[in-house]
Amino acid sequence: MEKEDIENLVARIRQIAYDLHVYLGAGLLEKVYENGLVHRLRKAGFRVEAQKPLRVFDSDGFCLGEYFADLLIEGLIIVELKAVQCIANEHYAQILNYLKITGAPAGLLINFGSYKFEVRTVIPRSTSSTLLHGQNTRPPLTQSTSSTPLHGSNPPEPLTQSTSSTLLHGQNTRPPLTQPTSSTLLHGSNPPEPLTQPTSSTLLHGQKISRIAIIGLVGKSMFFDVLCFHTGGETITARGYYEEWGGKGFNQAVAAARQGATVMFLGAVNASDAKSLRDFCRKENVCAMLVSKAKPTSCAAILTDGTGETRVTVCPGAELEAKDVKEFAPAIATADFLLLNNEVPEEVNLAAVELAERYGVKVIFNPAPARPLPKGIKESTTIFTPNEFEAAAVADVPGEVVTTLGARGCRIRSTGEVVSAPQVKAVDSTGAGDTFNAVLAVRLAEGESLRDACAAANEAASRSVAVRYVMPSLPRRGGVEM
Repeated sequence: MEKEDIENLVARIRQIAYDLHVYLGAGLLEKVYENGLVHRLRKAGFRVEAQKPLRVFDSDGFCLGEYFADLLIEGLIIVELKAVQCIANEHYAQILNYLKITGAPAGLLINFGSYKFEVRTVIPRSTSSTLLHGQNTRPPLTQSTSSTPLHGSNPPEPLTQSTSSTLLHGQNTRPPLTQPTSSTLLHGSNPPEPLTQPTSSTLLHGQKISRIAIIGLVGKSMFFDVLCFHTGGETITARGYYEEWGGKGFNQAVAAARQGATVMFLGAVNASDAKSLRDFCRKENVCAMLVSKAKPTSCAAILTDGTGETRVTVCPGAELEAKDVKEFAPAIATADFLLLNNEVPEEVNLAAVELAERYGVKVIFNPAPARPLPKGIKESTTIFTPNEFEAAAVADVPGEVVTTLGARGCRIRSTGEVVSAPQVKAVDSTGAGDTFNAVLAVRLAEGESLRDACAAANEAASRSVAVRYVMPSLPRRGGVEM
């Protein structure tokens, strides 16, 4: 087997392991992760042997004993599993030695024990099909108890590979990623160190599972139920109060996850709020990379009047920086769509669209709150989704514009068509725009036409306005609510 084929196998295994980590999270026994990985690999068509006994031989052929590989995949790739706080040097030395004594063409060290998914890939510098069945130039170091050799010529010095830029079918369309280096991330199920492309064979009931990367503000949303809004210097008394996690980007992340997408979210918080938010993200199946900042976590006050209309005031608090986006590069590179908005600093969005352009990822930009947009964002965005008030800011962009029209639906600029929305009794419209953007991204990533995706987004947004507050209002696919 050629080195390129080995790298493709490794890329698929890494992706399956990552998806398992997103689903299970951290904190379980190593055996649970082993069973889960074996199950998913076999479903994907891999030949997997768990706890495979392999004999170790001295240079004169004398058997020194056995060790048990956690997983042996396709008789080629050794996988060592851990459920620890972080990968240590001795763990890495262990997988290096396993490859040395077996001559196996590749090895994976996977740690499920951290909230940040950790994986190390080791591939010898010269890998070919002779490694498994070729002619030995020295007595074998190791063989399995079934007498199947796992070696060939003298294995060369191994080299660590963070990723492969070769896609599953041999087509390279995106450059390789760099390794995240920050250790200050607080996360629920963090996107792993550099991944290759998403596996297009991941299906849900025959439907491709979309991958959506989202960057935005996350914070505490405080809802005040008022009879009417302020006028002048008036002081008013709220009739009710409710608190939840929110922010445009965060709302979009939860909404997209509830539509069945694999969602990767980047936001900033104060460390004191990290655990609560991390637990919420795990519950909602949002893979969140939360960057710890010294400032308090962002917050917003949302006033809703008796007609269901809203007024929102945001205090940014903990904010992302452009350097934080570099840590999120693997999530962007593996996404079908990148979803952005104006609740983060301009430098953050510019850094994000630059990465999206580099990796060929389409961008949906929700220009809210309204502000002038730089040329880099205007030229790199695939679809803008303003409301009628924000539309003037994107009147001159070269990309598509889908303007949301509230109860009337949305307008597609390229065709002039107004796609109507179902008529419902509005209770609270706070999360409608975020729902629209999330569903639009998910449906487009699944291959629907723009018009059909807009219709689905309108329907979901209409459902959301019939429910008070944001998190309870974000609809689940198929109509099942919280």
